[in-house]
Amino acid sequence: MNTGAFKETVRKLDAQLDKLLEILQCTGTQQDVIESIKILKEKNQCKNFKVLVMGEFSAGKSTMINALIGEPILPERALTATAIITEIKYGETKKAVIYPIKGKWKGGDEPFEVPVTELRKYLLINHSFKDESSDAAGYDYSNTMEGNVIASPFERAEVFMPIEILKDGVEIIDSPGLNDPASHGDITHKYLPNVHAIIYCVNGLRAYSQSEKVVIEDLAVKHYTTPIFLVTRYDNVCEDNENSGGSPEEIDIFKKSVFDDLSRHTDLVKQQYTSVLNGNGVFFVSSRDAKKAKHSSPWNMELYEKSGYKDFERYLSDYLVKCKGDEIAKMIVESIKAVGADAVKSLSEQYNAADLPLEEFEQRKKDTEAKMEIAKGKAEMIVKSFENELTNVINQLKHTCKRLPAEAYSQIDLWRSTYSCSVKKEMLHPKRTAEAIAKEFEAHMKQKFENFTIEWTENVLKPEVAIMMKGIGEKLENRANDLDETINDIKVGLNLTSASAEDMSSTGSKIASVVYGLLTFDIIGASSGMAVGMEGLIKGIMTNLGIDFAIMLVFGTTVGLPIVVAGEIAQLLISGKMNKQIVEKKVCERIVKEYKRILSDPIETEKMVDNMYGQIKNELGKLSEAGKESAFADIRQIELEIDQLIEDKKKGEVAVQERKANITAWIAGINDIISEADKIRADALS
Repeated sequence: MNTGAFKETVRKLDAQLDKLLEILQCTGTQQDVIESIKILKEKNQCKNFKVLVMGEFSAGKSTMINALIGEPILPERALTATAIITEIKYGETKKAVIYPIKGKWKGGDEPFEVPVTELRKYLLINHSFKDESSDAAGYDYSNTMEGNVIASPFERAEVFMPIEILKDGVEIIDSPGLNDPASHGDITHKYLPNVHAIIYCVNGLRAYSQSEKVVIEDLAVKHYTTPIFLVTRYDNVCEDNENSGGSPEEIDIFKKSVFDDLSRHTDLVKQQYTSVLNGNGVFFVSSRDAKKAKHSSPWNMELYEKSGYKDFERYLSDYLVKCKGDEIAKMIVESIKAVGADAVKSLSEQYNAADLPLEEFEQRKKDTEAKMEIAKGKAEMIVKSFENELTNVINQLKHTCKRLPAEAYSQIDLWRSTYSCSVKKEMLHPKRTAEAIAKEFEAHMKQKFENFTIEWTENVLKPEVAIMMKGIGEKLENRANDLDETINDIKVGLNLTSASAEDMSSTGSKIASVVYGLLTFDIIGASSGMAVGMEGLIKGIMTNLGIDFAIMLVFGTTVGLPIVVAGEIAQLLISGKMNKQIVEKKVCERIVKEYKRILSDPIETEKMVDNMYGQIKNELGKLSEAGKESAFADIRQIELEIDQLIEDKKKGEVAVQERKANITAWIAGINDIISEADKIRADALS
């Protein structure tokens, strides 16, 4: 897998950042920009590509991963097999590390290492109450079943393997089945924000079931728009078709039908991706054939190609490098250009003032001191005004948040009507049946509430925030322009810049950039320092007020299996009503009743609104801090430049001319770095 090409791109960009940092550390006046570059270098550290493998239980996720890496390290079973997240990474020596949940495992809370050959007993779900043969074999089934629900004492597992496709920083992550009532599907959902790519496995023998359709649609709601779809067990589909006397044309019809269904849920079928990746993101594969091909020595290339894995692995590599990798490269390159432009502007100002005699420059400094104090006063007023306006917005949004519980309440019966129970009838274990139904329905309702919250945030909260932010921008615009004019007057007085209309443009200062971002709702394109320092802050804030915001609300509610259904199950058992339909009806009614209670109870809804309010306050607080920092950024920069110029002038004319020569060289060097960064990214894409 050629993700090594992207790592080389990262290395080259990091070298350009080092060159830029070296230049700016020599100037003595670029502290804000230097800090920006240090932030960039942290972001540019080669992070692993996290590829999350998702899908319903028994969709062949673990089998697919075993085929992809060429070794059977994960358990494969017809029943639900995977209990926890498993991260597979590169390592020179094979090993596995298990991370217990605090207070849940008898062996303690510290991570512990196990041989890869013993990994299965920490990942595999034990579906039996007692399995003597397994005990005799020495397996320690820690992921036991409490009723039909997994009780795992582990948070996750890390596996290290000396495998080529992992060597360039790729991580393959196995996850529990999403629709399994016994599994922790919420573990997978919580892990989603950490990943760079999603491979969604679809069992070809039951492709695009109703429950699967719901899960896949949920990905789009959560803004995961480019999953790669892998239709597994394609060999079984072909065999079943042949055994039943079907024609090859029927296989073609099957593939077209499944492709049409899945392609609606991934942007990878759009021209912007297909032209770059030479594929459409939907693959039909046989993991069985791929494993056989890779276990041959040498590889059976004919079988490998027939399995569909050759095309899939090539596509995955290109996707990670050219799409997800390029997103990172683009951010670094654009930021190099932004901070470079900011540095060139400052250096040009110093060059302009370098020829002034020391006495004249000191007099000019004295003449501008009053204006500097005025500028600081104006900056302070902007900060106070900005903080007051944000406080008003936060308080107004609290009233908006109060609408969510009532609007969610109105959807509860609709959510209930879309539930389809997949739990099998177990007459010998009515309590387990009731628990499994409760677990599955609770997960269904939680998912519906989460998605509703995301959509509500998108359609109600975000538009209101956008309007309010623009309102703040309009109120601050005159103040920011006034400060900018004062700063330009100071620069003109110090001979740092001319008084031309172009130089007096209000979009030149940091605080004006904040205002521009508020007015346009796009900080990223505002200016150099903001591009890096704020990192698209407004858009980042609104993203957090979407997915993360919804997850916080959903997993922060008090709706839960032990509280909600324990008493109801006991009553069902006492009364002897063992019919599955009755159990389902009663359990679902009880959970629906609890949701309605929570979303209508004044105390409960106040807790929910307070949670939302706290999250909004925290996110917008970041904007307040950035605004404060930006209001004084230009003033600090001028003070640094003044100190540096006076220091140079005191050293004499030779030092001044040397400084000017250095400035010329530094500017040329920065421009070369900007050009080289563009070339590096272009070469990587080609």
